[in-house]
Amino acid sequence: MLKLIHNQWNHFSNWVSKRFALELDPRPSPSTSEPFEACYLPNEIEDYLADRLAQRPPPEPYLAAIQNALDGAMMHWISASTNSNCLLLVSSAADNLREILSTALDEWTCPLDSLTQWWLPWSARSADPQSLSADLLQVLNNQITVIQVASEQSPSRPLLIIPCLEQCFVRHPDGLEAIGQLVKTIKTHTEYFWLVGCNEWAWAYLNQVCELSAYFDHHCTLPSLDAAALKGWITQATDTMDVRFANPSKEEAERGSELVMGLTADQLDSYFHRLASLSEGLAPTAAQLWLRSLDVQEFHRDPESSPPPTASYRAPAAGSILTMGELSLPKLPSLHTADRYLLHAVLLHGAMTRQDLALSLADPIECIQPQLQSLFRTGLLQHQQGILRLHPIYYPQVKSVLRHNNFLLEVD
Repeated sequence: MLKLIHNQWNHFSNWVSKRFALELDPRPSPSTSEPFEACYLPNEIEDYLADRLAQRPPPEPYLAAIQNALDGAMMHWISASTNSNCLLLVSSAADNLREILSTALDEWTCPLDSLTQWWLPWSARSADPQSLSADLLQVLNNQITVIQVASEQSPSRPLLIIPCLEQCFVRHPDGLEAIGQLVKTIKTHTEYFWLVGCNEWAWAYLNQVCELSAYFDHHCTLPSLDAAALKGWITQATDTMDVRFANPSKEEAERGSELVMGLTADQLDSYFHRLASLSEGLAPTAAQLWLRSLDVQEFHRDPESSPPPTASYRAPAAGSILTMGELSLPKLPSLHTADRYLLHAVLLHGAMTRQDLALSLADPIECIQPQLQSLFRTGLLQHQQGILRLHPIYYPQVKSVLRHNNFLLEVD
C-alpha cells in the first residue's frame, strides 16, 4: 500500500500549473411592468431565500435512508457478537453530511432499549500530516475513556459518530496512517456501534488504497431526490412568507391584482422534473438552480418603511410574486488538466484549507495561488472562512468531467 501511495505522490508532484480565468455569461435582465418592479433576483433577496432553505431540515428521503439503514445495521450487530459493528454512510461532496446526520439522529427512534449517542470531537484534520495519526488516535482514546466512565454510571449501548471520514486523512505519504488507526480502533471496540460518514470521492479513493470495503459490511448511499421530494423541500422554505409563486397574466400584472393566476399543476410538475434532472437529484445543486431561475416582482414599497439602499439581506416585499423561470445550468468554464486535479483534490477531501490542498497536490502554496484566484473568479470554487469548497451548482458538471477523464469515483 505504501508503494502505491508513494507512486501517486511522485505522479502528483510533476503536475504543471498554467491557469487562465474565464468570465461567466451574464444573465439578461427581465422586463418590467407597473405597478411592479420586475428584476433578476437581487442578491439580498437571493441570500434571504438561500438562508431560508438552509434553515429547513434536510430532505425527508435523506433522513429516511439513514434511519432505515441504521435500524438494520444495529439489529444485525446485536444479534451476534461477531457481526459488523459499523455502518458507512456515503454522500456527495456537496452535501453537508454532518448536518444531515445530526437531523436524522435527532428524529430517529432507536430500536434498542438503551442507546447513547457520542459524536467524535474531530471536525478538521491536523495541519501537519505527520501528526495526523497521533492526533486522531489521542482524540479516539480520550473519547473512549469518557464513554467508559459514563457507562459505569449509566449503562447503555454507545453509538459513536464520525460524520466526515475525509477529515481523517490527507492525500500525502504521511497522511493515510490515521485511517488505519481508526479502522483498528473500530474493530477493537466491538462493544460500540460506529456510524461513519464519507463523501463518494473519498470513499472510492480510500477503498482503492486501503481496501476499506473489507471492514465496512454495511453501506448506505444517500438517494437522489425526485421531483416530488424537491418540490416539497423547496416550497416549504417559503410557506410562511407573504409571497406567491405565480405566472401572472399581462393584464393582472398591469393592474396589480391580488388575484394572480398561479402555475398550473402540469407547469409545476414539469418544472420540478427538470430541476431533478439537471441537479441529478442533489439537494444543494437543486437549491442553487432554483434560486438562479427566480425573478421577483415587488409592489412598490413605502419609502419610509424601505430598507436603506445598502441593505445586504432582506425578504421580498409583502405581496411580492416570485416567478420561476427557465431552469438551466451555468456554462462550465474551460478546465485545464491542472484545474481538474485541483478540483478533484477539493472534492476528495471535502472542506479543506489551502495548506491541505498544497500538501495534496505536492505544490507550494505560492504555486497554486494563481490557479485558485482564477477558479474563484469563475465561481467554480468558494472560499469561506479559510475553507475551500466547490460551488454546488457546478457539482454535476464537474463530476461528469472528472469521470470522463478517468478520475476514480465508483467503488468496485
